[in-house]
Amino acid sequence: MHHTSVIIGGGMSGCLIALLLAAYRKPGEDVAVIEPGQLGGSFSRGGFQYLRNSEGVRALLDHHHLPYTLRPMRGGILTHKGRVLAYPAGLGDRTAQAQRLHYRKTRGTLEGFEPGVMNFGGEGGEQVLVDLSRLLMAVERVATIYRAQVSVVSGPMACIGPRRWVEASGGHLVSTLPLPLLARILQLDEEEAPRCRHETLNVARIPLTEDNAPLGHYDYTYTPWLEAIHRVRPVNGASGVELELEWNAALDVEDDQDGVSLPNTPVTRDIDKLAGALDTLEVRTMPGHLHPVEWGTWRPEPPLRLAGRFAQWEPRMTVDQVADQWHKELTQ
Repeated sequence: MHHTSVIIGGGMSGCLIALLLAAYRKPGEDVAVIEPGQLGGSFSRGGFQYLRNSEGVRALLDHHHLPYTLRPMRGGILTHKGRVLAYPAGLGDRTAQAQRLHYRKTRGTLEGFEPGVMNFGGEGGEQVLVDLSRLLMAVERVATIYRAQVSVVSGPMACIGPRRWVEASGGHLVSTLPLPLLARILQLDEEEAPRCRHETLNVARIPLTEDNAPLGHYDYTYTPWLEAIHRVRPVNGASGVELELEWNAALDVEDDQDGVSLPNTPVTRDIDKLAGALDTLEVRTMPGHLHPVEWGTWRPEPPLRLAGRFAQWEPRMTVDQVADQWHKELTQ
């Protein structure tokens, strides 16, 4: 199968790139996306879950006639006194301290820390409110979707099954896969492969109560005054609005085999501060924050390109920045 451009990985980065390539393609050019699971990936289930207002995002939404509205983002940060301040106002000379503490809590280390890896200090900007289901339907409309795993990448071609190869004949073979997964597909040996470490992130929810109600007013709240929990955000739960908490699993070392936090861990102490005593937490895990990549001898070479935070191993890259990067390139 031949296509002008082929994107390996249909997460949100891959979907936005596909929409931009379709928007600026010339007559006869086409786009394919290889994704075995759900288009959009984990975008709607954790981590960075919104699109910021940016030139690239607006361009692809306008071109594909996807209606959207803009809303100011309300991030917050808790001071040591427990008072919520509009993000990032009020931190003053404590900004650097909050950055270091947040980095240590998310990664369990200060290895590789520098101010540029955190996004404190900038304005929150605007959030783009768009129907994600319509956006993903647009991807299926403008691109050929292969529901398959990539097992081999060779030159401009990706193998998706016995004698089934998808070729990027126009020069765009883009991988949005996390770098460790791509290294396995490329069968890189220990000397060649980049060494990539990440933490395991634990996520749990607690009720929204009168005591923690201020946290429900913000899209997210960073928490430098807590020991282990590094971010809180309001979500819709079975019992109404709940608070979702995130922390590095390594900081909750007394978890039992059922994944329920036992008393007197850093996390349960944080829970006490947020909502009073809580006997159990229903905890789920997901891939956590990244350590700086340790490169081996391998480097990507044309026609293979890397795109997205986990693929490019850029610790603060967001999906709207991916869109801006490609929009700028395609319109120059």
